Amino acid sequence: MTTTRDSRNQRGQVVRLSGELDLGTQAVFGAALRRASRDTERPWLVVDLRAVTFMDCIGLREVCAARASCLNRVPPGWVRLVYTAPAIGRLLEAAGLAGTFPRYATVSDAWRDRPAPARPPRRAPGRRPATRSPAAGRPGGREV
Repeated sequence: MTTTRDSRNQRGQVVRLSGELDLGTQAVFGAALRRASRDTERPWLVVDLRAVTFMDCIGLREVCAARASCLNRVPPGWVRLVYTAPAIGRLLEAAGLAGTFPRYATVSDAWRDRPAPARPPRRAPGRRPATRSPAAGRPGGREV
């Protein structure tokens, strides 16, 4: 995993990550988020996950800890996630955090608080949506 911080923005910090976010990289990721959330005048943190190839609940734990740190500052701050990988969205949904961390398509959108449009749920490959033909309810009728 690689982390870079962009401190040129005086409004807050941007942490850009690449590679895998898991137990093996937790310490580096957590340290980068902690530094970024405290080394800025305003507790605003954008976490760019577009180059992350894998993320599990360990990564979520660190993001939640950074959010708590930003919220506890005066004035309270925020953490916004930039990502495009559907797997990260599914992880947030499974953890019940999709509303807490809406998806932003770009860092610029995150600064402007413009969440990306919600994506429709994905169907399993090769499966059609369930439909009912008019004949399905009649004796001898078949579903199409």
